[in-house]
Amino acid sequence: MKILNHQCQIKETRNGNSRNSGSGDDNGNDDDDDDDDDDDDDDGELEQWSLRKCAAATLDVLSESLAQEVLLVTLPILQEKIVSPNWPIREAAILAFGAMSNSFMKLSGNELPSLVPFLVDRLQDNEPRVRQITCWTLSRYSTWVSEEAHEGGQYANYFQPTFQSIVACALDSKKIVQEAACSALSSFIEESDASLIEFYLEPLLHHFAKCFQVINGKIW
Repeated sequence: MKILNHQCQIKETRNGNSRNSGSGDDNGNDDDDDDDDDDDDDDGELEQWSLRKCAAATLDVLSESLAQEVLLVTLPILQEKIVSPNWPIREAAILAFGAMSNSFMKLSGNELPSLVPFLVDRLQDNEPRVRQITCWTLSRYSTWVSEEAHEGGQYANYFQPTFQSIVACALDSKKIVQEAACSALSSFIEESDASLIEFYLEPLLHHFAKCFQVINGKIW
């Protein structure tokens, strides 16, 4: 997978015109504004059973039933689309990797050392929807990240930057990202050995206290 080789290309779009691709808005500050009305609209859309959700669920089922066949067809496409400078395409590819996570871990585990750091980098994406879906997709790979760390595997050092980056997203300016980050944190905590989380207990408590102050009860 050539994901890491394309990260610089995507980073360049953060300050370029493609930053707002697909948004129809030239105001570069929209992504950083915490607009409650926009978030409420996002929540309503996400709660509905859409064609997008149906497609992701179907991909999940197919990848479980016909794992090798589905991966053979989808991987070349997703490897291209996940580095697209257009955020809706990039976001959809990240969603697909999350939907196929179980099969991907079983049959394409050798690609995870490239995929996980790429996803962690996408937590800094300018588009809130990309940050949101990346939190969810990373949570789908929490088992692999946590097991590597607990067993002292070759990629044990992936746990800290992944976990800390998701923690940081809990203070994102967008509520949809905050919610996704909190959900992902829950998955990582559940999948991780207690010895891994123990190291982060005090920083987590301080961070969660700050989250309560910033979010001001909007999620809970």
